[in-house]
Amino acid sequence: LAGAVLGAGGTEFLAEFHIDGYDPFKSNVDHGGLFRFHHLPDGKGTLVIHKAGENRVAVVEGVYTGRKDPLITELIEGLAITGTIVGQGRPLAGGRVIATRGTFRFEGPVAEDGVWRTPALPPGAYELAFEFKYPKDGFVPTPTTVEAGTTDLVLEWASR
Repeated sequence: LAGAVLGAGGTEFLAEFHIDGYDPFKSNVDHGGLFRFHHLPDGKGTLVIHKAGENRVAVVEGVYTGRKDPLITELIEGLAITGTIVGQGRPLAGGRVIATRGTFRFEGPVAEDGVWRTPALPPGAYELAFEFKYPKDGFVPTPTTVEAGTTDLVLEWASR
């Protein structure tokens, strides 16, 4: 799978290909805006182009890994989702926030004060889940669905 990202030339963007059941496949976007993935499994997934600390992002859903023509996409202004997660009235820390839409998945840390922020996301609805690792309980997610660009959410953790 190969292609180009308009507006990404000369910068250090990362291309990821998300397919259900696999960790994201990663490829650097070169200074000309070109990317290439090798040895992808057969299937359909989501292409994501992004850069840490950058608000521009490109996402193309429903991409077949066996496509022969180059995929050309353009960066758009992304929208972060921000908030705080609390449990029994106190901020929770030491976990991560996960934003998903189809096969597209982004993760970010939850700070010591319970504040979290997703990376820049394309417009649309995302399911948020939070995972906290407790020695006895393992990972416990709490899903909720919100629009990209939603800010200052306060979410209450409900343990099992």
